[in-house]
Amino acid sequence: MNESTKISPEPKTYEDLLKADTHRVPDYLMVTGEQEFGPDEVPISWVLDRNVHEQEIEKLWKKSWQMACRMEDLREVGDTFVYEVATLSFVIVRSSETEIKAFYNSCLHRGRPLRTCAGHVSQLKCPYHGFTWSLDGELRGVPAREEFPTVNRDSFRLPQVQVATWGGFVFLNPDPDAVPFDEYIGTMPREFDRMPLDNRVKAVHVSKVLNCNWKIAQDAFLEAFHVLTTHPQIVLAYGDQFHRLEVFENYSRGALGSFHPSKHVRWKPSAQEILNAGSGAWDDMPPLAEVPDDTDLRAAVAAMNREQARPELGDMVDELSDAELVDIHWISLFPNFNPFPHALANYIYRFRPNGDDHRTSIFDVMLLLPDTGEQPIPVAKEKRLGPDEEFTDAPEMGFIAGVLNQDVANLEEITKGLRNNQRGTMVLAGHHELKLRHFYKLYADQMGFETDA
Repeated sequence: MNESTKISPEPKTYEDLLKADTHRVPDYLMVTGEQEFGPDEVPISWVLDRNVHEQEIEKLWKKSWQMACRMEDLREVGDTFVYEVATLSFVIVRSSETEIKAFYNSCLHRGRPLRTCAGHVSQLKCPYHGFTWSLDGELRGVPAREEFPTVNRDSFRLPQVQVATWGGFVFLNPDPDAVPFDEYIGTMPREFDRMPLDNRVKAVHVSKVLNCNWKIAQDAFLEAFHVLTTHPQIVLAYGDQFHRLEVFENYSRGALGSFHPSKHVRWKPSAQEILNAGSGAWDDMPPLAEVPDDTDLRAAVAAMNREQARPELGDMVDELSDAELVDIHWISLFPNFNPFPHALANYIYRFRPNGDDHRTSIFDVMLLLPDTGEQPIPVAKEKRLGPDEEFTDAPEMGFIAGVLNQDVANLEEITKGLRNNQRGTMVLAGHHELKLRHFYKLYADQMGFETDA
C-alpha cells in the first residue's frame, strides 16, 4: 500500500469526503435528489395483515416491473427460468437468439405449471397430459384433439407478460398497460454508466427464507442507521455522519462513506484498525495489508482497487473517483430491486413474499463478478437456505455472511415486537430513513392507501 498517500483534514460530512477525493468526482454523484419525501409514520397493518398481502398480489405484483433473472440464466435458445412471487409464477424462455419472452406458468388445459425449475427445452410441454407450445407461446400439440372443440391456436396461445432487459437483468411486468421499462427507471442507468453490469456474471446466488414479511426484511437494508448498534465491528470504518440519501422518482440512492470512524467512537483508532474494520478483517481474519498510521486509507484502498479492476475496465479505471471505488453505494428501484454499484463486484438484493404466506419472505443475495473472458465464471444456481439456516452455512458468501446474519437476527424479533406495538405505526427518521419514506410513499400510491405525506 502506497505510504505517500497521507491523511487529509478530518471530514465531517459525505460532501467533505467528495471534496477530498484524489480524482474527479463524476457528475452523477454530485446530483442531489429530493431530501424530503414520504410519510412520517407507516401503519403496522401494512406489514402484518393478511388482507394487505392479498391486495399486494393484485395491485403491486401484477402491476410492477420486477427483476426476474439474469441474462446468463438464458444464454441458449430454449433455456428457461421460473420466477415466482407470492402466488404468481412465470416461465421465462429465450425464444430466439434475439428475444426473451415470459408467460404465465400454467397449462391452459387444467392448470399444471409448465415448468417447475430452470432448464433447457425445445418446446413447452405440460408434464401432466402433454399439451405442448412452441418457445414463443404458440399451441403445437393437443392430445385427443378431436375431444376439444373449443381449443384452437388463437384461444390457446400462452398468455404473455411484458419483458425488458437492462444491465444484464431480465425484468417482467404482468400489466399490459404498464409504462415502458426505460421510462419507469428514469435516470437510474447513469448510476452504472461507468461500471456497467452487462458484462458481469452471477457468480453467487444464495437465498434465505425469513420469518417476517418481505417489507420488514427490505426495510432493514434501506438504511444504515442500524450500523452503530447491529454491526459494531464496522463502525471504526463506516461513520453514520457520512450517510447520504436521495430520491429520484422511482428509485432512491444511498451512499455510506468508508474508512473514517463513526462520530460515536470515543477514541482515535489506528489506521490499521480502521482498515481491518472496513475490509472484513475482524476476529481471526488476516488484514488486507499492513499500514502506517499516517496513511490516507480512502486514497490507498482506492488505488489498490483501481489496479484490481484494470483487467476488466482498462485505463478507464484512472477516471474512477475514490468514492466510486471504496464507498458503499446502493440503489433501490421500487418495489424490490436493490443493486450495489462498484467497480470490482456487485451485490444484488431482492425481497419478495414466500409464496402465499405473508408472514415469511425470501431474501435473494446475488454477487456479480467481471467476465473478462480469460477464465469463464460458472453461472451460479440458486442455493436456498431455510429459516433455521444461516448465511454462514453458504461459504461462497464470504465475510458478508456474518454481517447479514446480524441483520437477519433482528427481523423475526421485529415481527414479534410489532404485534405488541400499541401505537399502531412505525415512525421514520427524516434523513436516515429517507429510502424507507420513499418506498412507502410509492407503495401507498400504488396500493391506494392514504399517508400523512
